[in-house]
Amino acid sequence: MVGLGLGGVALRWPIWGVVFVVPLGMAMSAVAYLVSYYLNAAVPSHQRATVLSFKGLAFNLGYGLVSLAFAGALRALRDGSPEQTFGRTLPWLPVWLGLTLVVLAVGFWHRRADLEGRR
Repeated sequence: MVGLGLGGVALRWPIWGVVFVVPLGMAMSAVAYLVSYYLNAAVPSHQRATVLSFKGLAFNLGYGLVSLAFAGALRALRDGSPEQTFGRTLPWLPVWLGLTLVVLAVGFWHRRADLEGRR
């Protein structure tokens, strides 16, 4: 849902692009809620506060790094009005997030195999 929302926003449809913003915001909120829910269920109570604090730190760092990368792309393409620059840069945001997802999925898959081997 987040990917579809970002892809729809990146299309820059003048009025209809707003249709993608609501599901995007709802999906982003749902991701944070579901991660906390499943962490609460999976982590023992004596470690829960530490794990949830780390989750918050990871989310904030992730948003910060994506924001810095997007700001760097805006700066690299700033040879027009701010609206034109933003419009040319916005389609790259879903690409960046997709590549990040692939890197994290590969890392998780390798780590998961290590953890299952220890059981």
